[in-house]
Amino acid sequence: MNEAQNQRLGDLQAKGKAAGLADAERYELLALLQIYQLGQLRKSEALAEAIHRRLCEPLPA
Repeated sequence: MNEAQNQRLGDLQAKGKAAGLADAERYELLALLQIYQLGQLRKSEALAEAIHRRLCEPLPA
């Protein structure tokens, strides 16, 4: 997620809490949340691969 998308995500979340969102904004928020979740998934997969290759130590439980 790039910086502009991240900023827009925060703006929509804040607006949604304060005043509610229009249908188009709600759709945009859902799309941005999917992008965010995909990025988090990729990060976790990359960390798992790095641990598998012994490039870094597993995180403490």
